[in-house]
Amino acid sequence: MKKAFVRSLWGDVFEHFYHDNPKSKKIRREIKEALENPYTEPFVVYVFGNRDAGYLYDETKDYANKIDIRSISNAHTAYDMKTQMWRHKLDVFKAAMEDFDEVVVMDWDCKPIAPVPDDFWDVMHLRAPFQANLMLYRTKKCLWREEDLRKTCNGGFIYMRDKSIPDKIIQCYNELSEWAEKLREKRRKRGLDLRMRERALLFDDEPALSKYVDECLDGWKGMWTYWELFEPEFCNIKKSAFPREILNDKNACFKHWV
Repeated sequence: MKKAFVRSLWGDVFEHFYHDNPKSKKIRREIKEALENPYTEPFVVYVFGNRDAGYLYDETKDYANKIDIRSISNAHTAYDMKTQMWRHKLDVFKAAMEDFDEVVVMDWDCKPIAPVPDDFWDVMHLRAPFQANLMLYRTKKCLWREEDLRKTCNGGFIYMRDKSIPDKIIQCYNELSEWAEKLREKRRKRGLDLRMRERALLFDDEPALSKYVDECLDGWKGMWTYWELFEPEFCNIKKSAFPREILNDKNACFKHWV
C-alpha cells in the first residue's frame, strides 16, 4: 500500500501576504522547522497556486529528499478565504487519497517530537480508518448534537485509509453549509446574521470531520467510544478533551501546538 505524510498550502501565501507579513513569516518559519526537524519523515505538500508552488520549490530545493510538491490547482484559492478558508483542506484530503492508500495529513504546526516508530502504520490500523485528536473547544462546534457540542475533531493530524472518506466528509460539509445558509436567510428577514459558531460551519473543516465521525456510529456515542476508535495513538494536542494522565500513556511522536 502507498503511504504518505501530507501537508498543504493555499491562499497565495508567499505572494499575497508578502514576505514581511506575520502570516507569511509564520508559515515560512514552520516550513523551515519541518524540513530541519531531525524526526521529520519525507512528506508530500499539496499546493494551490503556481506562485506558492514556485516559491516552495525555491525555498526547499536543498531538501529535495524530504519534500514532494504536488499542485492541486493553478489558482491560489478555490473557496472564499474569509468565509470558507478551511474548505480547501477537504480538497487536499481528496487529492491525497487519490494518490495514496493511507495518509496522515498534518498542519504545519503539527510537529514530530520523536522518531516515528517502525510499527507506526500497523498500530494506526488497530483503530478506525479515520482518526483525529478530540479537542475541547471553548465554543460550540457540533451544533447538531444534543450533548458534547464542544468536543470536536481537531484538524491538525488526520489519518485516513479509505478512499471513500474524503467524499463523505465533503458531503457532511455540504449538508452543514446548506443548513447554515437556510438559517442565514431566516435571520436576514429579521435584520440579523449568523452567529460566529454558525459561520464556523462554513469556515472550518472540523465540524464536517466531526459530523462524519458521528455518522459512522449513527450518532455521537461519547468521548470514550471516540477514544477507542478514533483517537490516534501517536499524536497529542494541548487542548485535548481527554485527561492528561491518559494522554501521557500514548506513544506520541507528534504534537499539535494549538
